[in-house]
Amino acid sequence: MSTVWTVALKLGVNHIRLLVQMTNKQQPHSIPAFAVAAFDNKRAALAIADYLSVQGISAETKSQDNETLVIVFNESQVPDARKIVESFIANPNDPKFLNASWQRNQTAAVDYQADNSALVSALKSTGWLTISLLVVIATLHLLMHLGAANTIWQALHFPYQLTQISLIELYRLWTPALLHADAPHLVFNLFWWWWLGKRIEANQSRWRLLNVTLLTGVLAHVCQYWVTGPNFVGLSGVVYGLFAYVWLYGRFSRLSDYQIPNGLAGLMVLWLAIGFSDVLWVSMANWAHLAGLLTGLALAFIDGYSLPKQTKSP
Repeated sequence: MSTVWTVALKLGVNHIRLLVQMTNKQQPHSIPAFAVAAFDNKRAALAIADYLSVQGISAETKSQDNETLVIVFNESQVPDARKIVESFIANPNDPKFLNASWQRNQTAAVDYQADNSALVSALKSTGWLTISLLVVIATLHLLMHLGAANTIWQALHFPYQLTQISLIELYRLWTPALLHADAPHLVFNLFWWWWLGKRIEANQSRWRLLNVTLLTGVLAHVCQYWVTGPNFVGLSGVVYGLFAYVWLYGRFSRLSDYQIPNGLAGLMVLWLAIGFSDVLWVSMANWAHLAGLLTGLALAFIDGYSLPKQTKSP
């Protein structure tokens, strides 16, 4: 038998109703197995899922029938998860729930009020590393068009002679990713950086995003250098690496944020092939794209293969 609580919370000037439904067994065609709560408000569900994860209970949220479910994957952890939900109902503003969101690198404060716009919601769900790099790249591009192009290029370009690079200039192996030749190139890369980066930062950690970004960038640039020389710019090698990482890691894990359609993945590979065919009117760093993609796949395989069994896709 299920028990239903309806809780009215007053936060500031707004009244928000949270509907929490607890189940002892799977309900056919409604709540899936191991669903421990259903909320009218997505932010509340995210707060619970974050806190459960910090407590070592593998959990995620799922939208269903105008509600957001909180689901755990280990049946033996269901009783503990239910106790935590009851604690949340008793005191939803307890700082421990907000702190859990920060520990999982969720930059959005646990806000139980409805978002005013899709833009606000998108920004709240984006981690500070994702936002910071986006702002840095956009700012550098603006400064280059305001007369600082030569200064910025001299500071950040790939080494002209890789074998003679000094330790103090190792940063140049990655920094060409900060530079872009034109506005379409910039917008395309920044969109994909934001779309992919925020998923890794929110679902794994900002450090994992940083590691994947640095490794894919360095290997992509070194590969491009050995084939064509040092004159290249752009975040595209990193973007291909992040795309490959999210796509393959999503095949290993249960993370809904990582489920990229195979058709979209095929489109990215097709674009890579078109670049190598040399039929486009622009010059593309194709070897950087390929090396970034392969590096992302390798990192995703390593991370995905080492996942605990209960968090892997069946």
